[in-house]
Amino acid sequence: LRPINELDLENPSANETYEELTPLLHKLTQQKATIKRQLADAYQKQKEFRLITENMTEGVLVIDQQMNLLSSNQAARRLLNAGEANQIGSVLILNRTRPFRTAIEKALGGQRAECRMEQGKSTYQLIASPVHEEERTIAAVVLLLDVTESVRGEMLRREFTANVSHELKTPLQGIIGS
Repeated sequence: LRPINELDLENPSANETYEELTPLLHKLTQQKATIKRQLADAYQKQKEFRLITENMTEGVLVIDQQMNLLSSNQAARRLLNAGEANQIGSVLILNRTRPFRTAIEKALGGQRAECRMEQGKSTYQLIASPVHEEERTIAAVVLLLDVTESVRGEMLRREFTANVSHELKTPLQGIIGS
């Protein structure tokens, strides 16, 4: 067994040993190359994902079935007033409001959820979608959109319409009365 125990598995093709071990060493060399290529592909995909999500203005959270935060972009951490992602375990540390929890629970239960959430003077649209693997839900993706300006614009429009309606009714009532 000494020749087998002394094999350099980091560099299988450089070993000088029995001819009978050559097929094994060749297979190890091929598998090592395959693993190296697969790791390079995985790192490239991870880099592309991070590049895309970090340049988004919308917040993105990826949550596992146990409600642990797997990934978050800078916009999500900013919108939720959170620190760095590596300091966070449970996603509920970011926000404990009922709409936030309910949306995440629904998504992890296999249903898409959409709601509005107030935080300070800001309003966020929260969209939570389940991630399925075959028949079961394995994670959830949460998208946070800052809709504060849209909500304020809608409120101003309603106030303006109510004021115009009121201001027009007064002179019209006078005309109708006379």
